[in-house]
Amino acid sequence: MKKALFAIVASAACVGPALAHHSFAMFDQTKTVTWTGVATRFVAQANHAELHFVPLGPDGKAMRGPDGKPITWGVEMAGAAAVAQQGITVQSFQAGTVFSVRMNPL
Repeated sequence: MKKALFAIVASAACVGPALAHHSFAMFDQTKTVTWTGVATRFVAQANHAELHFVPLGPDGKAMRGPDGKPITWGVEMAGAAAVAQQGITVQSFQAGTVFSVRMNPL
């Protein structure tokens, strides 16, 4: 009986961190930003697919840091299987693909 009770309590304790991890509270839901950029790579991971890109400035050129190197950003999405169901795959965002993304910033 004690083992069963411990298992229930332990399971309940794990729910909070899991829900917090998938919370959108860290993102500013009152602000939406649109970026246009050039894909550098798409990482299809089980936990969160990632799209890495170099944002384009108003002049249409790659944004660069003070050191003159292109700035690289990343967008984290749902898992690879979930985005694949929506038609988003590695082939969708091959290096060099120009795209726009709307997001809520941190």
